[in-house]
Amino acid sequence: MATVNDHHLTASPSSKSTTKKTFLGLDIGAHEFYSAEMWKALATELVGSTLILLSLATAAVGCSESQHSDPKLTIPLFVFAIAFLFLYVTIPISGGFLNPTFATIAALKGVVTLTRGLCCVVAECLGALLTSVLLRLTMAHPLAHKYSLAGCVMNDAVSNSGVGQGTAFVVEFTTTFLVLFTAVTVAFDRVRAKEIGLAGVTAVIATAYALASFVGITVTGRAGYGGAGLNPARCMAAAVVYGGPLWDGLWVFWAGPILACFVYCAFSLTFAQERMVVTKEVEEPCV
Repeated sequence: MATVNDHHLTASPSSKSTTKKTFLGLDIGAHEFYSAEMWKALATELVGSTLILLSLATAAVGCSESQHSDPKLTIPLFVFAIAFLFLYVTIPISGGFLNPTFATIAALKGVVTLTRGLCCVVAECLGALLTSVLLRLTMAHPLAHKYSLAGCVMNDAVSNSGVGQGTAFVVEFTTTFLVLFTAVTVAFDRVRAKEIGLAGVTAVIATAYALASFVGITVTGRAGYGGAGLNPARCMAAAVVYGGPLWDGLWVFWAGPILACFVYCAFSLTFAQERMVVTKEVEEPCV
């Protein structure tokens, strides 16, 4: 979810000979449908999303089942390690978004075209669906039922505890904005990104993601609440494959991140714009 590699920051050569089409000041980028580079990047987003979500789900279930550690502390540590590994691998190849939230903010900020951003979201959703199918096929039924296939849960029907949709929405918005404010601000700042390099940017993003995970798990203190989703595709995919209570309030796990993207996008206009990464096709992103 970063933009250290200049290869992903500029418009493709084929686009320079075409008339630029924009929507609200953002490059639509329809020409990218003919770009082999974009389709290769989408393949990476698909595979990367599948594997990172599978790893995160396995780690979360394993930590929760462990009798020797507090999952509220160990899960964020695994989130950091897994996020760092996958981002370090995928950033140079596809931009390393691996999450509809990051693909959306990249499109809104003009880091990628609207076409590429939308295609990334589709690829990430397909990857999440593959993850849920794999979990359905491989996870023991008692665990799949207990953890709702590692989906986004607001209430536990067994213990009759959890949070309301309003509370879950606030947590989702806040934790997503936390990640955007800390991670995206650095990743999309070409000066700082160049100074700290790929490993530094990856560490910042992974730390922000782990911190948001910790906040989402602990802030409400309600046992039946699974914490912030932090990935709309994961929540949707689990609902599609597992069904049941995961459909209840699913809108929260999409509306929260989307609102956070627009709020952050507006807030980021106060930053020094000459330091921000944008495609050559986009002159006034986020307006």
